[in-house]
Amino acid sequence: MNIHCPTCGHELAVMPLAGVSEIPLEGQARAIADLLAKAYPKSVSRTAIWDALYGDDPNGGPDNPDAVINVRIYRLRKQLAPYGWTVPKASPGRGNHGRYRLVRLAGNQ
Repeated sequence: MNIHCPTCGHELAVMPLAGVSEIPLEGQARAIADLLAKAYPKSVSRTAIWDALYGDDPNGGPDNPDAVINVRIYRLRKQLAPYGWTVPKASPGRGNHGRYRLVRLAGNQ
């Protein structure tokens, strides 16, 4: 798939980080992508994502935060991939569980 700058339409090999905010996302996908882009290249905790999604909810959000975040990240991966970005699955190493970050897809460095 060809990637085009959302501003000028120029063909790109990968959407630059600044362009992540221009990828057509809505609702919670937009909130997560913006949070991850702001933290780039560092990772963001599951708690920070939950706070971004439900911090203003007087009820605290759904009862199953892990499942909700897993589904949102799964869908976000699919939406970011055509633009050369992804949110990799956390590796099973110490300190990596429950942290997410943006990375360029392989071949788009």
